[in-house]
This record gives sequence, structure tokens and C-alpha cells, in this order.
Amino acid sequence: MMKFKNYLKEILTKKPSVKTVHKGSMDYESQFEAAGETYVFRAHDTMYTDDWAIFFHKLNVDPNKPWEPSGDKGSQAFEVFAGVGEALKKFIKKQKPEYFHFKASGASRIKLYKKMARVIERKSGYEHITTKTAGKDLIFYFSK
Repeated sequence: MMKFKNYLKEILTKKPSVKTVHKGSMDYESQFEAAGETYVFRAHDTMYTDDWAIFFHKLNVDPNKPWEPSGDKGSQAFEVFAGVGEALKKFIKKQKPEYFHFKASGASRIKLYKKMARVIERKSGYEHITTKTAGKDLIFYFSK
């Protein structure tokens, strides 16, 4: 049995394969495998302003309905976020957005997304601003 520290190191250094499914002027979609599931990474520029809304979900789950990754605890969450990170890098490289943003809901997600935002800022060259919305959600905005 592998120690958690070694498992975490392996997951974070392993590059998940991300396949672009669709690339348009206002929308982008890719897929990746993580924790034994297929995940979908989506980005939409719905206002024609080059401000892309980013979100991800398991394949065959309605992205418009609330979804809690109840099975994605501990080490599985790291594997999923490694896939999200690779998908985001590929999206930035292909679309070169001026702005993008994503939302976090719930204390554990907010904590994780704050860490992710710092990594994105450090590795991508984008600056980020966190904005509190009504309720307990946070929106993370990034700009070139």
C-alpha cells in the first residue's frame, strides 16, 4: 500500500490526458479521466466580452443542477483537480481568453479554490480578484 504523501506526489506530477471535444468562438469543451470517472470541463463566453465562465462536472450529470462531488473526497479530489488544472491550461493555450472566472460554493470548496487560484495566478500569468456574491459563494475572476 502506497503512503498518502507518495500517492499525492504521484497524482500531482502525473499529467491527465485532456481531449478537446469542442472549440468555438464562444464555447469550449474538453474531457478527462480522473478517479475512475469521465469529467467535462466547459467554458462559455456568453456576453461576447471575452470573459469566460469556467465549470466542470462529471459526464452524464446535468451541469445546470446542483451537484456535490460526494465521492470525490481526499485523494480522489486531488486527482480530479489535477485534471481540471490540465484542462484549464489547455483552454488558456487554445482560446487565449482576456478574462475568465469560476465560482466556489461551500467552505471546503472555497478553501480548495483559493489555493487553486494562487497556483493559476503563479503559473499562468493571469491576475486574480476574488469577489463575494450574495450568500456564501465566491467568484474568482482572472485577467491578463
